[in-house]
Amino acid sequence: MPKVVYLFGAGINRGISDHDGVVPPLATDLFVQALKMSRLGDDHYLEKITPVFKYIQKYWKLNREDLENNHFDLEACYTLLELQLNEAKASGNHDDIVTLQDTVLKLTILFAETLQEFEHSIHNSNAFRILGEIIYSENADVLTFNYDTLIESAIESASRVSGSAPPTYRGRPHESGEISAEEIRYSHFNWNRPLSYGVKFDEVMLHRAGISTYVDGERFL
Repeated sequence: MPKVVYLFGAGINRGISDHDGVVPPLATDLFVQALKMSRLGDDHYLEKITPVFKYIQKYWKLNREDLENNHFDLEACYTLLELQLNEAKASGNHDDIVTLQDTVLKLTILFAETLQEFEHSIHNSNAFRILGEIIYSENADVLTFNYDTLIESAIESASRVSGSAPPTYRGRPHESGEISAEEIRYSHFNWNRPLSYGVKFDEVMLHRAGISTYVDGERFL
């Protein structure tokens, strides 16, 4: 039987919404979606990303209200920021470097925190639950251009929670400090996300509660 491969773009996430009815953003409506959220649309939060609004106002002549109601090309914004940052570095303009880096950081934080708001929304989407079950049942490969891990969460959910942990797993470091091969491969779900990416990691975080524990990627096979 031929191997099944799914290719997903950002539009796949429109099958999800949060409790406010907000959907995951595309490259053109980050602000439209983010500013609808009760936490991210709060004035106190938005004050923290003032440099982003000032930058967009300067080069696109759009204020916060404009961004809240109209599409804005996020890719174009990042492209201009990168070009200006490279120029500032080449000319050794320290003040511009600091300002531009701060703007990039705050824009990226907004982007990441907007996506994070949907991390558990897959459980409220019947379509996404079915999609995860299809992918898992077919043992299909997935190619996605998204920056989030919503597809991964759907597959984990479809695989169900692992019913048993290896005998050596204690949820805390072993007294001897040794980490068994069984624990390294252990996952809370039957589908082990890090093992499924098809790439080798330098380090991998174990499924342990409490303090994060990492092992050398060479052992994670």
